[in-house]
Amino acid sequence: SAYAAKICDDYTVTVAGTAYDDWFLPSKYELNEMYENLKLDDLGGLSGTTYLSSSEYYFHSAWNQDFSSGNPNFNVRSNQYRVRPARAF
Repeated sequence: SAYAAKICDDYTVTVAGTAYDDWFLPSKYELNEMYENLKLDDLGGLSGTTYLSSSEYYFHSAWNQDFSSGNPNFNVRSNQYRVRPARAF
């Protein structure tokens, strides 16, 4: 199976002939910024689902963010969540 960080690292977007390939899996704080500054204003095409972060909660779990409620949470890494690649803020 694919790992969240690798999916984000491998992500590439080409706009007007320029390839943007410097994506990463955002931290729980960066995901919260996306929620507050994009999702709440209906920007960025973010769905009301849970997105995984790169922030570790415990050795076998990671933080995630619910984009329907805005609540952060944590769960075991084996659970499947969406990822939202990010570039430098």
